Amino acid sequence: MKKIIIITMLLMLQSVLAIPAFSQDLELFHQDAHFDFYREDQMDYPLYLEAFNDSYYELCDFFDLEKNHTIKVIVFQNQKQFIEEIWGYYEPRITSVGMGRKEENTIFITSYHDDTTGRDIEEYLKVAKHELTHILFSNEKAWLNEGIALYLANQYREILEYPKNVEDLEVYIDCNIYNKEAYGIYCWLTRFIINKAGLDTYIDFYLDDDNWDIIGYANKKEFCIDAYNTLISSTGGQ
Repeated sequence: MKKIIIITMLLMLQSVLAIPAFSQDLELFHQDAHFDFYREDQMDYPLYLEAFNDSYYELCDFFDLEKNHTIKVIVFQNQKQFIEEIWGYYEPRITSVGMGRKEENTIFITSYHDDTTGRDIEEYLKVAKHELTHILFSNEKAWLNEGIALYLANQYREILEYPKNVEDLEVYIDCNIYNKEAYGIYCWLTRFIINKAGLDTYIDFYLDDDNWDIIGYANKKEFCIDAYNTLISSTGGQ
């Protein structure tokens, strides 16, 4: 567990610190009320134009936000190019195809014409909504930040490695872990809270995430004990 955390945090730190100096010329190919779209290639992206705009209005209405944003979207021609430009080198352990940087109001995303990732077009369009959620409604805590983005984009991630005890589950809540194993946990925790307390209550907690009483718990430990026991019992104790 500690090794996974260290590797993941180093990879994410590098991606945050590195401001990409793009090796390819970027073409501004579309502008509208809220987005500037750039691309590396000469492909058309009508589905991204529609998905980002539809998701923008939906999310702004959902979160009661003013519609006054200008967001840059950079479309990379394939996943390998995306990874190399964002991280500065190609790392096969990185499987993401999108990233949203709130501080720059910028979304980086792989072309949905890239068929090397195993994703279909529908999944790429879900990534667009996922990353846009980060721009509009981010949280510094990874389990909340990724959890709500996965939920609203209707993305499901399976748990690849189950926590062995309550303390393991607490690690995922306390540490900003970004890897496939963590996303499965975040996905489950988000749905656990929403199923228990409702989406509106989850959003209240998201905005005041030290107040565990909002979702019916005295503190984080009590929540983790209940969540862990529920998770393990639902899987037959594995």
